[in-house]
Amino acid sequence: MIITYYWPPAGGAGVQRALKFAKYLPDFGWQPLVLTLKNASYPSLDATLIKDIPDSLKEYRTNAFLPFSLYRKFVGMKKNENIPVEILAENIDTSWEKRLSLWIRKNLVVPDAYMGWIPFAVQKGLKIIHDEKPQIIFSSSPPPTVHLVAKILSKLSHLKWIADLRDPWARMYYYEKKERLRITQEIDEYLERNTIGSAHFITAVSDGIGKYCARKAGKDYLKITNGYDEEDFRLIPQTSEDRHTFRIIHTGSAGSQRNPLVLFECLSELIATGQIKKDTVEIIFAGTTCKKTQNLKSLFPEINTHFVGHLPLARAINLTSTASILLLLINDVPGSREIITAKLFNYLPLKTFILGLGPEDGEAARILQHTGAGQMVDWKDKEKLKSLLASKYKIWMEKGNIPVSSSINQYSRKALTDKLAEIYNSIIAEEKLNL
Repeated sequence: MIITYYWPPAGGAGVQRALKFAKYLPDFGWQPLVLTLKNASYPSLDATLIKDIPDSLKEYRTNAFLPFSLYRKFVGMKKNENIPVEILAENIDTSWEKRLSLWIRKNLVVPDAYMGWIPFAVQKGLKIIHDEKPQIIFSSSPPPTVHLVAKILSKLSHLKWIADLRDPWARMYYYEKKERLRITQEIDEYLERNTIGSAHFITAVSDGIGKYCARKAGKDYLKITNGYDEEDFRLIPQTSEDRHTFRIIHTGSAGSQRNPLVLFECLSELIATGQIKKDTVEIIFAGTTCKKTQNLKSLFPEINTHFVGHLPLARAINLTSTASILLLLINDVPGSREIITAKLFNYLPLKTFILGLGPEDGEAARILQHTGAGQMVDWKDKEKLKSLLASKYKIWMEKGNIPVSSSINQYSRKALTDKLAEIYNSIIAEEKLNL
């Protein structure tokens, strides 16, 4: 039984991990069931992902009390307006309503705003366990509430439970550099330690997150990174690149912790010195962008910049297939070495040079290095970034593209699901030995 908040028609990176596991688990002898919500409030939607749900999968949706309608009403948002997941990371300096709401969320709502799902999910989960008799529970966060649900169901049913972490819990990036009461942080860390410590096994998308949780819980972990689904890339046109435009494309969120000001500064200086021709370069952002990032367009009018908003996965892949350089932004916060954004893995199959801005000794940088797919440059190393842009532009001018030869098979969603299925098999084998 997979317990997840993000499930189609949800869009974005968060939904794809549980969805792709569910898609490929039947290939390895496991039939997934999914426990999720009715009418959930998602930052973005992508109904095209429904096609990845196996026909044999049984899906169970429950009601929940979620405070998002109250938040929208309080801060003056429209009834059905999407609330960006990055809102906790932004420096909200507009209305007192928003500042108060975010203070309440960060200090009085622990661990997250989805706790109102717990009674509904537990009730439905117990019925599923009674009727369907699953052998294992798998919960994937964020939000951490899914692990609280899994812990309760595991204790009541005595089923083994795997806690999967796509992001940290109490050390989530949007709490960095934010005012949070000490008692709130302590309560959150207690819940984290107590809940994850109850899991029978931990999986994590990175070694940084895995090691941190393993220390907290006193348990081993297995790293299962995010990945790419080969089927998502089969219909890409083979000659889609616009050879007349040096196109830098970023997909996903570009919030205040990922504000690429330094990139624009470098490009502007290269244009001013004639190393890059003004009319040949453009930057495209597909996804959620903060005001600081949007303002770069007016601050640097010499750079042709476009913001196209959130795109369904298939359209995002088609867009990125036209890139000369794919831009990867790692949050500029303490602890960023452990961050591996999901978009990295949807960049890899495109065989396009990936330019990363983030820690050069981080996990994302190691993936770029080991696969040969690109290079990470520290946010503060402006001269190195400018030199790299100039050299890649020169190659593009000579060849019409920037050739990349990378080894990425280990990051296919099917291969990663095989690793998860091996954990399931080992847990069941251990149970049989103990009978």
